[in-house]
Amino acid sequence: MTDKKFEIHKSNLDNVWFDNISFNDFSIISFYRNKFGQTSITSCEFPDNYKGFDKFKTVENIHYPDKLDDNYYKTRYETFLQLKKLLESSGNFYESQKLQAVSNEALRKIANLPFWDRLILKINSLSNNHGLSIKEPFFATIILSVIFYILYLWTLGRMFDSNQIDYDLIGYYFAFLDITHRTDFLVKKTELSGLSVTIDYINKILVGFLIYQFIAAFRKYGKK
Repeated sequence: MTDKKFEIHKSNLDNVWFDNISFNDFSIISFYRNKFGQTSITSCEFPDNYKGFDKFKTVENIHYPDKLDDNYYKTRYETFLQLKKLLESSGNFYESQKLQAVSNEALRKIANLPFWDRLILKINSLSNNHGLSIKEPFFATIILSVIFYILYLWTLGRMFDSNQIDYDLIGYYFAFLDITHRTDFLVKKTELSGLSVTIDYINKILVGFLIYQFIAAFRKYGKK
């Protein structure tokens, strides 16, 4: 079976209507330096994951998909942003958010992007998939907070030092999970060490960030 390819090259697509097109049916799709303008996109099927968007290229010649110019990722970023805005204007926020995430991944690969901007994009990718997933921040919050709670108890001599299990410590975990808890929520301040306070504050910072990422992803359909 011959691979199906789709290419639009340096064209003015103002008032062009893409309707009921399954982009998944094509092996390679290339939008290269086009003007979308008032283009309409309706009932079109896009890939569900980043790997599927690899078939979308911004190359000058679709027959040479591996020949990338110096501005490849910048062009890719701008192309996905345009497509995202078109879908958003039609009310298709589900697909538009996927394109926003893919455009952020392209932005992260631009060579002259400042290090800190690239770091922010990487962290957002890992923490909530650029605002699309609540799974990553939810499980990361549970896993990291449990690890830090165990370390916190260890610094207080309440973990690994006795064969007797204190079941009350399970309940205190939820107090530890609350980022507004007092430093002396479990023991007196005089019993705290510098290490235990440090672990407590690092946990607050990380859990607070992950809770924010969870809420941001949870509200993805309420964003404007």
